[in-house]
Amino acid sequence: MTKNKKFILGIGISDLTKKQVLEEIKKGLKVRGGFFQIFTVNPEILVLAQKNESFKKLINKAQIATADGVGVLLAGKILGQPFKERVTGVELMKSMVKMADNFGLSVGLIGGRGDLAVKTAECLKKKHQNLKIFGLEGFKDVKKQTLAEKSLIISIIRDRKPQMLFVAFGAPCQEFLIEWLRHATRNKQQATRNRQHAIIAMGVGGSFAEISGQIRRVPKWLDKLGLKWLWRLICQPWRWRRQLALLEFIWLVLKEKFKFVKR
Repeated sequence: MTKNKKFILGIGISDLTKKQVLEEIKKGLKVRGGFFQIFTVNPEILVLAQKNESFKKLINKAQIATADGVGVLLAGKILGQPFKERVTGVELMKSMVKMADNFGLSVGLIGGRGDLAVKTAECLKKKHQNLKIFGLEGFKDVKKQTLAEKSLIISIIRDRKPQMLFVAFGAPCQEFLIEWLRHATRNKQQATRNRQHAIIAMGVGGSFAEISGQIRRVPKWLDKLGLKWLWRLICQPWRWRRQLALLEFIWLVLKEKFKFVKR
């Protein structure tokens, strides 16, 4: 899978269109026993990465990290690292599920609150009637994971053999969980040599809630203006603290810009 990336605030982001990302995913699916992680990078994730070195390293070793968010595209232009196209997590997930349906691949959904993953799987099944898909909550509290919960997840993955895995616990929890799954499934494969197929895994944040209809989808015109964050804030007022990251992101980008100007 591609390593064609441009760097924003020390984070490598793939300079690819959605069509090119899907082509890279097809290539990854052909790698026997491979496990590939996709990041959809928005301003909040870039800010988190500045404060968490482990998270930053995890993003930079991912096979694909797309520019998700108008803020990332604008930062690219300001810093002289323009991107071809914005590739959002929810739209990429929908396209990947469609691919899975067309190619007869199995899809797994993990996360969300309560039975959200199950409801999302049901919604996707209605749209893609031949889709092989399952959903599970995973953890009652992702920050207090139990050994029993982890064992159950691995058991289900081993049994259902998903080739695409979408995890919705919010960053950075979902990405660290995917990394743990990569090691856990690899260790199991080395012990039993059961897993021969590739797994493409992606953290999708609030995508389950949007796809299942739990929250209203942002109007397309508002999304194109880069105001999805405002729509989410209106629908979920409790997110206001998280939006402060946008101000921090603007400061970090401008500071980076002035650093290059001084040089």
